[in-house]
Amino acid sequence: MRTITFDLSAAGIDKALAELEQFKKDFIAAADAVIRELSEDLGIRFQIVAIANLNAVGKTGGLSDGADGVYDPKTRVGIVTNKAYYAVFVEYGTGVVGSHNAYIGPATVTSVSVGKYGPYSGYDQNHHGEEGWIYKDSDGKRHWTAGQPSRPFFYTMMRQLADAAPGVAERIFNEKL
Repeated sequence: MRTITFDLSAAGIDKALAELEQFKKDFIAAADAVIRELSEDLGIRFQIVAIANLNAVGKTGGLSDGADGVYDPKTRVGIVTNKAYYAVFVEYGTGVVGSHNAYIGPATVTSVSVGKYGPYSGYDQNHHGEEGWIYKDSDGKRHWTAGQPSRPFFYTMMRQLADAAPGVAERIFNEKL
């Protein structure tokens, strides 16, 4: 951490104020760098690793390809997301199977946009129950399902980001200040 020393003359105080203003700029730049690294780098990498650990059947790569992170310097906000329309179904589970193997995170979904499929608002919202339903895959083949359990790759990534954040902040603040 930087130390600002000054004498009590007008010139000394002016010099200290200038140094303090520069410290403020450097501090903001360091905070920006922390948020950028967590969202645009680690958020994506942790998410891809968590997805790889799902051992999902029929992997298409869409979930990994959907991993994204952006930092907006105007608002100083970093966002980590997944652009795959079905990411929310993987995270929270679906159908009666999902309701028996519910999401482990603290949040609950009440309405999340899932692209062309409209809002997702809970397990088995069509009341298929144990009977399940038949769906057609992208190759035109029909399959039966009663849903899928929650596989919280995003929750896992967020926990890893929370664990990594103090170390990232310490490293960057030590480098920049």
